[in-house]
Amino acid sequence: MTTLFDTGVSLFFLIKEEVADSIGVRRLDIFDNDTSIVFNGVKLPMEEGILDSVEIADFKFYNIPVGIYKFDPISNIPDSLVNHNHERKESLEYFSNSMSIVMGYPAMFLMGKIIVDFENNVLSFPDDSLIQTNNNIEPNLFAYTTALFTRLYINDIPFTAHVDFGSTSYMQIHSSFYEKNKCKIPVKSVADKKPLNISMIHNTWLNIPYEIPENPILKFNSKIVLAKEDNVIEIYSLSGQSVPGTFDGHIGYPFFRNLGKKILLDFDNMRIDIIE
Repeated sequence: MTTLFDTGVSLFFLIKEEVADSIGVRRLDIFDNDTSIVFNGVKLPMEEGILDSVEIADFKFYNIPVGIYKFDPISNIPDSLVNHNHERKESLEYFSNSMSIVMGYPAMFLMGKIIVDFENNVLSFPDDSLIQTNNNIEPNLFAYTTALFTRLYINDIPFTAHVDFGSTSYMQIHSSFYEKNKCKIPVKSVADKKPLNISMIHNTWLNIPYEIPENPILKFNSKIVLAKEDNVIEIYSLSGQSVPGTFDGHIGYPFFRNLGKKILLDFDNMRIDIIE
């Protein structure tokens, strides 16, 4: 089955109710009729279950806890963002269908090492003997509470970023981080800014006021990251979109795609490395 690969999901797997029932996911006993979870302060209809076994490439795992969701992940997106935009509508429908099964980062941990080949849109799971790793290099990937983080630098300022492969944004800087460091992060005084609308499974924010840094210098793994013209860095308040107080912003799928043709997610040594 097609599975969405999302480091921003803290469950082993997130499965649509109809799919969970069709593959025989065992639902756990419900206490106090509570069939919901709280996501960033918002209750969403979901149950917990157990997947007897799952096979991914050469891996087979047993008794995996999963979340069973009962809502349309794009239901909160207003019609005004979809109507008269056929391409966007098709994209959202594809996303909704892709979310039938979502693999979260706890399942990725079980696999050890994952190579993401952006050029060919392929995930592979290499044998340790085929990957040369230096165990003396310090980790640059960290798990805290229910999220993954990494460290990079913007204008030589340390920046703790939430690693979210499920995000289509290149980089988002929390306004609180910017306020503490704005003397070192100039913003464009005049910028042709498109409207910023953010949709997540629990809410949608429209016409968010934001700023764009002026020629920021990004460093990751001690190397300068050259952003492409369409890789926009946005500064705005991330309140309501994330666990408060835990990090300085997000980096999404476009950020990692821009790093190189292939990257290694090494959960054995807790590192993100560029292969080529």
